[in-house]
Amino acid sequence: MVFLVQHVRLSIRNGVRVCASTQINNMTFSIVIPIYFAEKNLPHTLPRLQHLRELLPKYTIEYIFVDDGSTDRSLSLLQEAQRNIPGITIVKLSKNVGSMMAIQAGLSFARGDCVGMVTQDLQDPPELFMEMLESW
Repeated sequence: MVFLVQHVRLSIRNGVRVCASTQINNMTFSIVIPIYFAEKNLPHTLPRLQHLRELLPKYTIEYIFVDDGSTDRSLSLLQEAQRNIPGITIVKLSKNVGSMMAIQAGLSFARGDCVGMVTQDLQDPPELFMEMLESW
């Protein structure tokens, strides 16, 4: 499923809970990944993010990719990954609005008990989420 967003609101939906729960079992961890012209990054990014499921077995992981107006093959690569990897949501913005607005759009679709963000090139290793969730 791909959501096409024509306009991004500056506020986050009231239903989004960011690190609001203290239960450990059956919790959902949402990861928002803003992307822009990411066709060269995605073949490396997707397996690293998918590996988090093995590292965080107590969590259901939801991946929210927000395509910030890319015109390369990013969307088609994400759609292909969505068919093979459970838990991927794709938000396609109608034009480039910048990474912060893309993150806000992703947060509005997040359903997790806790939400993290990571860049498409994994500048920060996604394995750091383990420490974050442990501290949470």
